[in-house]
Formats: sequence, structure tokens, C-alpha cells
Amino acid sequence: MTVDMDYLSNWDEYQSRYSHLKQKFLEIASLHVNGTNLENIKLFYDRDINSKRVTDEIKNLADLLKILENRSVLSYNNINVLKEIAETYIKDVVLNQIIKDYETQLQLHQTLPLFNIYKYRSALTSSSAGPEPTQSTGYHQTHTVNLSYNSQPTELKTFQVSDLQAKIFHLVSDNIGRYWRDLARMLDVKEAHIDSIDIKDIPIKDKSFQTLEIFISRCLECDWEKKLIQSLNTIRRKDLAEMVQDVLLKIVEN
Repeated sequence: MTVDMDYLSNWDEYQSRYSHLKQKFLEIASLHVNGTNLENIKLFYDRDINSKRVTDEIKNLADLLKILENRSVLSYNNINVLKEIAETYIKDVVLNQIIKDYETQLQLHQTLPLFNIYKYRSALTSSSAGPEPTQSTGYHQTHTVNLSYNSQPTELKTFQVSDLQAKIFHLVSDNIGRYWRDLARMLDVKEAHIDSIDIKDIPIKDKSFQTLEIFISRCLECDWEKKLIQSLNTIRRKDLAEMVQDVLLKIVEN
């Protein structure tokens, strides 16, 4: 991908819309969220915050949103956090419509490709090397998975996810939400791999799918369906486990 000033302009436009959404969200939320509600919301996202010290330092919703952005749980193209808080704690029809309009507008435009915009801007300022190449995150492609994180040159192995695996992984990733890290750990994905994926500025569903790719690359001869279902049940996502079972059952029946 050739990155130019048009890309930066589009990025700034997305961020401007997103900032406006957050501003309206906080304005309306301030009329509904009190101290008790805030504590409940912090508790709900405790697993994502993953730090008692940081949780204790959150004094308002603005603080919470900033932390969740830093944790890659909230971003311009993943506003599930805003939707969850709005629907559960605020219940304001005006805010719900604002969020709906934002999502509609976002769907009308192609999501910006994965790219380290901050590194690129720094490169422009210093007139150094150009941008890094973009990697696709399409669900039905062949994905290259680096299975080693040491400092020595490593062999890259490419795995083709089967149609069935792609369908199930897509289903899980679209619905796993903030539990994706828990699932990855249950599937024996190394913490270093999880951290490497977590720092990427990509939607949670893509992070989840990448960890599932790593899982399946190491489970070529294992009963991956059984392990996935057991792991979903262990992290208390019985709903997803049942969805996976339904897909597998339909295939058997056909």
C-alpha cells in the first residue's frame, strides 16, 4: 500500500468523527452516570483494565474510555464499549441514535487498512524511511503466522485455514469481545504472542482471529473442535460454545 497525504487526511477525518462521538457520549452520560454506576462500570471492565491501581485511579468515564483505548478495547472502528455502557447504564434514546448514526456512517466507508500512523508521521517529520507494508486481516485468506519471538532469524510457516475453521473462528471472533485474551490463554497461546497481537491497532475480532490462527497452527493433529468448545465453556462463554456445537452438528447432519 502506498501511503500518502490522502491517507493521513482520511485518518484525521475518522479520528475527528470518533472524537465528536466521544464528546457527545460523555456529555449525555454525565446526566445519567453517578458514583455508584461508575463503580459498576469499572467492575464490568475490570478484566480489560487488568490493574487494581489503574482502576482506582479512574475517577470518571473519560478516564475509563482513555484506559480502554490504551488497552485496544475501544477505538474508532470498535465502539462496543460505548454501546454497552449506553444500553446498560445510560438508556438515552438520543445517545443510542448518535451511536447508531456513527456506525452507519462508518459502514459506508471502507475501514482504513492496518497501519502505524504515528510511526509514519514520525518518518515524515524526520524524512527517514517510508511506511511499513500493510498486512491483510481477511478471514478467508492464507495467514502467515510467526511462531517464534526470539532474536534469531525464524522460519515463517503459512497455514491455510479450512472453510469450516474459518466459519467457526469468524463466529467466535465476532462475538468473543473482551474475553478474547482469556480464550487465547485457554488454547495455550503463549503470553508473548497475545501481547504482540494486543498492541496492534486493530479490532478485537481480528485480534481474536489471529490468536485462533496460532492455536490451529499448533493443533494440526489434535481435536481442535473439542478443545475450542471446552475452552469456551471454561471462560464461561457457554453461549459461544453452543453456537460452535450447532455449526458442527449441522455439518454432521448434512
